[in-house]
Amino acid sequence: MEGNQVIAYSRADDGSLAERNHFATGGRGSGGTTDPLGSQGSLTLSQNHSLLFTVNTGTGDLSVFRVNGANLELVQVASSSGSAPVAIAQHGNLVYVINFAGNSNVVGFHLDDDGHLVTIPNSIRYLSATNTGPSSLAFSPDGRFLLVTEKVTNNIDVFSVNSDGSLSQPTITPNPIPGVFDVDFSPGGAALIVQTGGARNANVSSVSS
Repeated sequence: MEGNQVIAYSRADDGSLAERNHFATGGRGSGGTTDPLGSQGSLTLSQNHSLLFTVNTGTGDLSVFRVNGANLELVQVASSSGSAPVAIAQHGNLVYVINFAGNSNVVGFHLDDDGHLVTIPNSIRYLSATNTGPSSLAFSPDGRFLLVTEKVTNNIDVFSVNSDGSLSQPTITPNPIPGVFDVDFSPGGAALIVQTGGARNANVSSVSS
């Protein structure tokens, strides 16, 4: 399988995009043509816009790029400590990844001053069940909580972040609206949940808080 790549585009004054550079991640993707990851957050820009994190689902690892204007410099390829990573979230010196396959879990890393990921000991936390279809994760603005969405169970897992960067066991919150997919936070701290609606219903996507 061809290696995974990040494709960079330039934006013209009228907002149109033109494909420019390709940057190899050092890993492999999962293949497929119609949203094979089924997730949000497979590419994540750091809070200060200096680093780009990407998942390599086919090889079970993460890539870290340093952002230099329109160019990317590969800094590291690190194991995700699980199978089929699909999404990444970052807050300060903490980075967490969702591993989709097998016993779905999240794993934490410390981000050092050189942009390298260092696995946090004993940071693996399992979700509400196996094969839950995790699709996104997000830190609260104050960094005290990490939320994970599960498509199959329609649950939202809420983890408290400990002082050493590890997580508590999750508090499981069933989402009352079907089709939970993505979570993000408003600057004020409200969790915003994107729902795709039931599989057989059209025009039922929604956002709740």
